[in-house]
Amino acid sequence: MDTSDLNVALVGDSVLDDHYWLDHPPNDVRAQTERTLKIAYPDRSIRVDNFAVDESTISCVLRGRAPAAHYRNGRRKAKMEPYPVEEDGVVRPLKLLREAKPTHVVLSIGGNDARIRFLQSRNPDVVTELMITDGFVANLRRVVETIRAEITPNIILVYVYMPEFKTFPLLSMLPPARILQRLLVNFSKFFIELAVEFHLPIIDLSRTFDPNNKKHYGSTPIEPSNVSGQFIADLVAQVLARFRFGEEAGGKIFSGTGGELVVHDLAPDAAARFSYGRELQAFFDRKAAEKPATSCVIG
Repeated sequence: MDTSDLNVALVGDSVLDDHYWLDHPPNDVRAQTERTLKIAYPDRSIRVDNFAVDESTISCVLRGRAPAAHYRNGRRKAKMEPYPVEEDGVVRPLKLLREAKPTHVVLSIGGNDARIRFLQSRNPDVVTELMITDGFVANLRRVVETIRAEITPNIILVYVYMPEFKTFPLLSMLPPARILQRLLVNFSKFFIELAVEFHLPIIDLSRTFDPNNKKHYGSTPIEPSNVSGQFIADLVAQVLARFRFGEEAGGKIFSGTGGELVVHDLAPDAAARFSYGRELQAFFDRKAAEKPATSCVIG
């Protein structure tokens, strides 16, 4: 029986730093994941640290970000641990990881990077190309390579979700659901290529959150809720139980909730990203048919 310490660090954006948008802020993804892992591994010492900061982009993971005042105040009001900031008020995830030396890192990033590119174009293929030329893809690889080389090879990638579908138009700086769906299909190949190359697991929230179910979203249709935060915690636990870090031939994608867990094997070849993209589009088509959406947003 493995009784070694299990230390998980959360890095990235509001998918993991979700307290501000919750009905019960102290029960955020960090707390949910720590509690879930303590139940799953009662004989092991469990610790989950939050090094994620709401509104982060990939450059924030590399260089750091100062949490906005309302997020800091939200933590204080909820009597939660403050952000692990340095004297200048900045959270520097890579430095924190080097100091904490976690056994596993959960990385969620990309949604805010895509949102910025939508200010330049509403064409998902153009946005995809901008993500490449503007450096997101190269920087994502840089983050993964840095964590693998300096901290731990045990990285769990988290793939962003569709927002909650709405039956009426919303004021938004973003395009309709069909365009966001196309972008997510395009975007998936970046994560899949990393997972295949470095033999990593992906938690796919785009096939876990139900855009027709308001309970899966927090105080806005673009943030997690306490319900969907538990989905993330459960999927982290499933990855730790089922994925053999350092032994897999390729990568795996984990999605679904409760008894509906789906594990998709990623063969060590480039064709994997194309086959999964088709499955992802088919999933979006089914959800859109259940309740057509006229507009939605992402965050």
